[in-house]
Amino acid sequence: MAAQITTEALEAFLHCKFKAHLKLTGQQGIRSDYEAMLLEMRADVRLAAIENILAKPDEVERAIPLTTAALKRGAAFILDATLDGLHFDGLKRVDGPSKLGDFHYVPMLFHEGNKVGKEQKLLLELLGLLLAPLQGKAPASGIIWHGRATRVRLGTDPRKIERLLDEVKQLAVPPLILNGHCQVCEFRQRCQEQATKEDSLSLLRGLGPKEIKGLARKGILTVTQLAHTFRPRRKRRRTPPGIIRRYHALQALAVYDNKTYVMNTPSLPCTPLRLFLDVEGLPDNDFYYLIGLRVSDGTNVTHRHFWADSKDDESSIWAAFTESISRLGAFTLYHYGSYETRYLSNMGKRYGIPSDLRDTLKASSVNVLSHLYAHFYLPLHFPSFS
Repeated sequence: MAAQITTEALEAFLHCKFKAHLKLTGQQGIRSDYEAMLLEMRADVRLAAIENILAKPDEVERAIPLTTAALKRGAAFILDATLDGLHFDGLKRVDGPSKLGDFHYVPMLFHEGNKVGKEQKLLLELLGLLLAPLQGKAPASGIIWHGRATRVRLGTDPRKIERLLDEVKQLAVPPLILNGHCQVCEFRQRCQEQATKEDSLSLLRGLGPKEIKGLARKGILTVTQLAHTFRPRRKRRRTPPGIIRRYHALQALAVYDNKTYVMNTPSLPCTPLRLFLDVEGLPDNDFYYLIGLRVSDGTNVTHRHFWADSKDDESSIWAAFTESISRLGAFTLYHYGSYETRYLSNMGKRYGIPSDLRDTLKASSVNVLSHLYAHFYLPLHFPSFS
């Protein structure tokens, strides 16, 4: 039976089908602090956007059911409208003929992030599809408010969007597949417990839905079954540069045997002076607020941190960090993952860096994650490096 969809369920579907199923059946989880923070940021964006819109002399309608007759009234903006249980953050009138007249509407979203992701664009596409029959025209663009108004072109195949909407409406109980959204989802504990009970293959981070479906076609449905498929490979004479292969069957075997396996022997560069870098930030807002640095010379260890209270302080902590390391001499800089690599590159372009220090950082930086990922298999479903 078709379910009454809501905007909340629609948005959940774009992150996880199982989450959408839980939302459509009226279930509620426990929001993480991070998710609560995002909702608070979205509320702030919404208030700022509405204040900006209401400051204009244009006519604005609010909290109305969407019908063709309501759209024909031609308000410049319609805020907090509803359509069959779905909530529209807003609509904006634009030029272009439709059955309304010489104008039509495009959907708007209020978004807390600084960047527009595929989920926001897809949500605009879905809202535009629902809006089209009322005005006799599918909107070619939408607007996302995220500190500023950004126009987004809507060009996805309408048939694909229709199939996506039908899938939401007719959603049966989908298989539970853990993904990257789980860490901020309100149902994370519930789903983790169910996946562990089922010995789900999605417990192994790095196995995506396509790989899981491929294994299912071979009759491999659980971590235990996958563990029994591992066979040691002969060492190749040559490995293509830049290729890091991880054997999911060996990871499953590590979990099943509760042992740590090491595939070949990793080799890490090392100098007497070693630096360990950790950077924290808000990726969606393109803001880095903390640089943590540990300096070890083999005898003494010192810790330094550089904190930015706001975006305006970002350049100051970058200057303090680069000045601090430029006086150290030759070193090896260790970091965990590509986040710090992107940080060094982005800040160098954004605020500048002496050419000699840039070359030193490029030559001395070591991503410890890549070495762990390629060689170590821990008895954990979610090893932090996989």
